[in-house]
Amino acid sequence: MVTHLKKTRKKRGHVSAGHGRIGKHRKHPGGRGNAGGQHHHRIMFDKYHPGYFGKVGMRYFHLSKNKYHCPIINLDKIWNLVGEEVIEFDPECLSTSLASTWQWSGVIYFVVRKTRACLVVLGN
Repeated sequence: MVTHLKKTRKKRGHVSAGHGRIGKHRKHPGGRGNAGGQHHHRIMFDKYHPGYFGKVGMRYFHLSKNKYHCPIINLDKIWNLVGEEVIEFDPECLSTSLASTWQWSGVIYFVVRKTRACLVVLGN
């Protein structure tokens, strides 16, 4: 923006240039960042960020996430884990509809074992 269009040109001669004599235009009047969340900015934190302060839950020392890693797969997506050769290998899968092959747990067990994954299979 050109200088002659800025507000500071209009404010020339006025002592505080619109920022007030008492409050003044200083660098960080309320503190930097999230300062004062429990003090002078408490109303804002309670209104817009409830539960920001304090503790929740139980501490777990030396938490390793891979201990609980157990991916989930839907029953209709289970054939995507293996290639076409596995589906073509079993002639019963080709002759019957896919709905009847879901009941055959041997195929599902083979598919899960082939991927070497501990899976939770969802569906019925």
